[in-house]
Amino acid sequence: MNKAGMAALARRAAEVIQKRGKATGARLDDKGRVCAVGALCVAAEEMEQREIRARSYLSHYTDAIQVVIVRAGKKVPAIWSCSCGQHDGENLVTWSDHRSTRAEDIAKLFNQIADEIEVEQD
Repeated sequence: MNKAGMAALARRAAEVIQKRGKATGARLDDKGRVCAVGALCVAAEEMEQREIRARSYLSHYTDAIQVVIVRAGKKVPAIWSCSCGQHDGENLVTWSDHRSTRAEDIAKLFNQIADEIEVEQD
């Protein structure tokens, strides 16, 4: 997936978590709320369905989700992160699941990542 697609994924995930609300301890809870990773998965599923309908289906979303998770994990507040670089996905999950982290915080992080991706060159 190109960088424009990854930026679109991060932006859509921000919209998803703002609309549905934040789940804790699960990608999707019984009220339809999502965690950070769940928001990325929902966004990818929606985008993938649009591509299928447009007959331009390419399944690059798994890799794109991982890229956004790693980037997000590197940006979580230092209190929640390990600096070794091997636990970036875990950093995001731990931060996302904490009760003080709000859906708006996660959406802001995803939008920040999308902004950064958009200014990078392919």
